[in-house]
Amino acid sequence: MVLGRSFSRRTRKGNSYSPHNPGSVNRPPGLGRTATSHRTYFPAAGFDWALPIYDPLAKLLGAGKYSSAVVDWLELAPGHWVLDIGCGTGTLAVLIRQLHPGVAVVGLDPDPRALALATHKAERAGVEVHFDRGFSDQLPYSDASFDRVCCTGVFSLIPPEEKETTLREVHRVLRPGGSFHLVDLFKTPRGSFLWHLVKPGLRFEVWNVDKTIALMHQAGLINPRKTGQFPNWFWPWPLACYQAFR
Repeated sequence: MVLGRSFSRRTRKGNSYSPHNPGSVNRPPGLGRTATSHRTYFPAAGFDWALPIYDPLAKLLGAGKYSSAVVDWLELAPGHWVLDIGCGTGTLAVLIRQLHPGVAVVGLDPDPRALALATHKAERAGVEVHFDRGFSDQLPYSDASFDRVCCTGVFSLIPPEEKETTLREVHRVLRPGGSFHLVDLFKTPRGSFLWHLVKPGLRFEVWNVDKTIALMHQAGLINPRKTGQFPNWFWPWPLACYQAFR
């Protein structure tokens, strides 16, 4: 899950940026920033102790069908670069690479434990995905680096004052004509108050469809709109799908 600003970047020997051969290189051009502060974040599984059961539980709730639907929605083509913001344990990022070997995929998340699982998952699947530790409102990538940016199920967990900055960062790293794909809650789920009881510092805020679209407009994204909704049997809470362009 993505909250905050500071990040660290891991490098691999021999990797260099080549926009013409994304299938063999998985690292985009970076901005050369360094971490400037320590920030808290919402762990991928909500709690560190829950991480080992995160993937089995997600699978039980239908994450496989959900991820496949998102991949289809991205309308990928060979040569595309994809950024998965809030990649967690890497399920979506790995699936994209498996289904589209000619696409380069980068996953970003602030949770180092989740990223370790994501790296292991990619290795087991035999695919190359680059995973960075980072935060959504200060993306560690150069302007116009990606053809697709996706953010699934984490936007509500970003503090309200960082939501617009996050969308402006999305606009910055998208290439002209590239698209942003957002999947997020549009109604506050029942029982969400429990998160505040067990995690008092969490600023959980769900924005409705109109407010989310308006914020995309303010961030400079073109033609933002709601494109669909996952049915409740597919996930226990209502999820809306949004798309916008640069």
